[in-house]
Amino acid sequence: MPQKPKLNSEWEKRILEFVAGKSFGQGQRSGKTTKWGKVVERIEKCPMRTLKERGKDVMGRLRVCECGYHVSHQAATSSGDNQLLATGSSQTHSTVKQASNLGKLIPFPQVSHQGATSASDTQPIRNIDYTHRLPSGWLDTVDKIYQQWIGKNIFASKGTLVANLKTWWYPPPVTRSSAEAYFFQRFFLWMPRKMWAIYFTCPICSDVQSLTSKGLYNRVRKVIDLTCRYYLAAEYLECRSCCGTFISYDARLLSQLPDAKR
Repeated sequence: MPQKPKLNSEWEKRILEFVAGKSFGQGQRSGKTTKWGKVVERIEKCPMRTLKERGKDVMGRLRVCECGYHVSHQAATSSGDNQLLATGSSQTHSTVKQASNLGKLIPFPQVSHQGATSASDTQPIRNIDYTHRLPSGWLDTVDKIYQQWIGKNIFASKGTLVANLKTWWYPPPVTRSSAEAYFFQRFFLWMPRKMWAIYFTCPICSDVQSLTSKGLYNRVRKVIDLTCRYYLAAEYLECRSCCGTFISYDARLLSQLPDAKR
């Protein structure tokens, strides 16, 4: 039984498929003398097909379509791509719009610039040793677990105290990961002459001789109070007349303090 001849619209569709790379099967190709057979032959001789993937021919000329079907095929492909892009764009716009509406209902968490992670924040934190700031005598009389935070908070550099001095210094807050912190002791820094510019006189000299500062006393005392224990550090004073030296918590010097400082 003879096959029913194809309509022109069917041949147009099949020709475009042939241009796109789909070959004819056995018995599917039209005769060479027919209208569509001549079209297929013209497509096969077209530079767009013979040059394959090369952008130019051997003479350096750009390949161009001479059959007229490659151009229509590219236009159809471009149209399809544009349709896909338009569809994707509308979907993206819809997604963004939904996210925008969701953001009005559920506020997104605000990220602080200070909390933002930078490249420098990911680097390992170096452990700085502050114990070298302490006087050598303090290293011998202060337990090692206290030396780090004392050196960090009371000293600005080696042998140099911070500008804002005070009497009571407290250890860092207790954390669960630091069991030793439960036994941290307070630190009492007694430097009345340096802190308040109190005038002291030599308790030995018969005539009035003022005492001058000789720096920090080289040792720290452990004081056991009724309810707690703490460290006591003091300044060292000297008399240039008799060359006598005195620690600032000497009872003879404490008696010279004004009532407001006792």
